[in-house]
This record gives sequence, structure tokens and C-alpha cells, in this order.
Amino acid sequence: VNVPALIDNKLNDDKSSLESHLVIKSNERLEILVERVKHEVFLFIENAEKIRVLIELNVMYSNGIDYETQCLWKNQLIQM
Repeated sequence: VNVPALIDNKLNDDKSSLESHLVIKSNERLEILVERVKHEVFLFIENAEKIRVLIELNVMYSNGIDYETQCLWKNQLIQM
């Protein structure tokens, strides 16, 4: 018969040890997933900003905005 032992005021049996290990692994994977989502959100926002600038450039070109202003916007886009 497998009798759990009390060590350091904690129940120490194979089942609780396995459950603790699974919880730790699950938390580690969740942390990795959260970091990945943060990175993807950052990339999405960065790309959305570039698209916004491209749309503004297109609107400027369509409305006859002078070439110098368009170049300034293009340089801003390149620096992104």
C-alpha cells in the first residue's frame, strides 16, 4: 500500500508530485504563450502604423500634395 508521507508540512505522494509538476509545466507554457501574444500584438500594431502611413501617402498623392511633403512621409515610413 502506497501511503503518502508528510514532508515539510506537505503531502508527499506520487500523485500530488505529478500534479504539481503538471501545474508548473502548464504555467511555464502559459507564460511563453503570453509573451508570444505580446510580441504578435506589437508586430500587428507596427504593421498597422505602416499601413496607415501608406494610406496617408496615397491620399496626399491623390490630392496633389507637394513632392517634398510626400518625401518627408516616405522617410518616416522607411524609418519604421
